[in-house]
Amino acid sequence: MSKVDTVSEFSEPVSKTYAKTSEGKLVSYSWPGMYPVFYSTADAEIMCPACASGENGSEAYLDIEGPPDGITDPQWEIVYAGIHWEGKPLTCSHCQCEIESAYGEPE
Repeated sequence: MSKVDTVSEFSEPVSKTYAKTSEGKLVSYSWPGMYPVFYSTADAEIMCPACASGENGSEAYLDIEGPPDGITDPQWEIVYAGIHWEGKPLTCSHCQCEIESAYGEPE
């Protein structure tokens, strides 16, 4: 599984950086550029766009929307959206799918 050291290493919370599709799902790629997007939870786990959107049995929710049941849970609270520029693929902590980087591994 991929995990960041701390959420504080990110510059902005998801409430300032995320976008949704017309279907209400979190975006998988940035526009412009079509770079792969990943999401991070309050407990610093990585999630793919599908799981961050509540698919695959995920209970994820955006920090600005709040949990559907009113109970905050850091393993499901999405607090950051970022672009995976380069490096090894990230692994979603929920479904274990790989999130490829835009430019691959540096040489």
